[in-house]
Amino acid sequence: MKRSWINRSLLLAWAFIGCLSPAQDRDTIREALQLEMARAVAGSKHAEEYLEIHRLLRAFEPDKVLQQLNDSQMSPNLVDLFRGWAYHQKGEYREALQYFHRLDEHADEFDDFMANRLVELRRADEALLSFKTLETDNFSIRYQEGRDEVMTWFLPVVLETALERLSATMKFEPKSKIIIELMPDYELFSYASALTKQQIETTGTVALCVENRVVVLTPRRVALGYYWPDVISHEFIHYVMTKTGGELIPLWFHEGVAKFFESTWETSVEVSLDPRLQDSLVDAFREDLFITFEQMHPSFAALPTPKLAQLAYAQSASMIEFLCDQRGTDIIPSMLRSLDSDNAIETQLQIMFDTDIDGFIATWQNWAKARGYVSSGHHEAEGVTLLDDDYTDPGLGQLDQEDEAIKKYTRLGDLLLERNRTAAALKEYRKALSEKDALMSRQMMLRLLICYQRLNEGEAILKLVEEQSDQWRLDPTLLKAMAGAYLMLDRLNEAKATLLQAVRVNPFDPKVHELRRQLAERQSDQATLDQIQQIMERLAHRGDAKEPSKS
Repeated sequence: MKRSWINRSLLLAWAFIGCLSPAQDRDTIREALQLEMARAVAGSKHAEEYLEIHRLLRAFEPDKVLQQLNDSQMSPNLVDLFRGWAYHQKGEYREALQYFHRLDEHADEFDDFMANRLVELRRADEALLSFKTLETDNFSIRYQEGRDEVMTWFLPVVLETALERLSATMKFEPKSKIIIELMPDYELFSYASALTKQQIETTGTVALCVENRVVVLTPRRVALGYYWPDVISHEFIHYVMTKTGGELIPLWFHEGVAKFFESTWETSVEVSLDPRLQDSLVDAFREDLFITFEQMHPSFAALPTPKLAQLAYAQSASMIEFLCDQRGTDIIPSMLRSLDSDNAIETQLQIMFDTDIDGFIATWQNWAKARGYVSSGHHEAEGVTLLDDDYTDPGLGQLDQEDEAIKKYTRLGDLLLERNRTAAALKEYRKALSEKDALMSRQMMLRLLICYQRLNEGEAILKLVEEQSDQWRLDPTLLKAMAGAYLMLDRLNEAKATLLQAVRVNPFDPKVHELRRQLAERQSDQATLDQIQQIMERLAHRGDAKEPSKS
């Protein structure tokens, strides 16, 4: 059975008309296609109601769905499906399953999309029934008992801070608690998000705003983890925008706003584009190769390569940066509040810049060229690697190096390191490095770090990481090395900040918490020591995965 949010025939038709028609004509044709397909599923008499229910679900309005279904004349199967779907959006899994379990996905009323979504929602809710819940002032955090409970020590402060700051930016006030679901593996995340494993890995989509909640894949099932506060903030912005503008917001605007503002939960300082996005834009202008709005559909998460996904985010975020530069950040909530069927985002932009959408894009490109985006050349677009078990630090591996002289030095260095002749091993590694001038490989860097750690050379550790890696802020191994170096040098405030960064990449690494323990003992911080003790006990839980490596 196909697993997709998008009916394949509609998607093909939409892609075809996107190449032929102006925006307004495309919308008209799309609406006609949707109506025709609704008639095929619900019958001519109920097609409009069917479409309205879908619209309310896409706008995250489950209470309105339930109210409308009270007087519905659609078939009992469709009514039960939509009732279950609405209860799912409310986070009431048991009530949802009462309706889902009555249904057969092979029923005549269900096309492929509806049948697949029934199966996905039913499987997700069956698993979610056993989840525990942590309630904060504004959030309901759902998680599987076991190691994922570690996240509950850190999630609430990030979520509440994000709500406070982003609500001020977006002029938003929640009417009810916002559901956050922390999925323990990619399979359950896939059911909840309707993304395939390949789509997740290709585009790095490890969280999604879907079905009136934010669904997050646990960082312990992603190689190297990921900076989960910004990722969750990004999806929370999508939630706010959907609650504000419903389904009328175009994809590029949705993703551009979320990407541009995702880090503002943490700071009120004016934001700028991530270096990786700047790299993509510099390349796009040099090659004169951009991705069109139509090519971005149906989702950035469905784009075929990491490079295209990164470029889509870069273009969209830069357009939002352009809008904010020209009109101030208040222009975003203002446009969302003004949004309706007669005042679309494209219409507002045409009035604002006195040109059509192609003219807006040209104006943005001229601005972006003059903006001075910088390419470091070190930020290749990458997806993520999903894991069947918890992430463990792989430690030292083989060097991928053809030069026999380098191999000779590193083999001898490894032998000396194994025999605890650290200074001699470091000498051999330095001989290997003298054979080439480029940035050293990660494996060579790990060897040097081990040597410097054993020799208590904290300054050498910091210099090595800062000179050889511009991605250390997202690398848990390098963050641990830097935190240890700061502790060696008695630079405790910097150690604390670095360990906080490490927790926000992978809070499931016992070594991170061991370093936090050392810091807390030196600062006589009993509250943190008590927290670490509870975390270490939870990390020892073996019910859902192997214990991570202590290396």
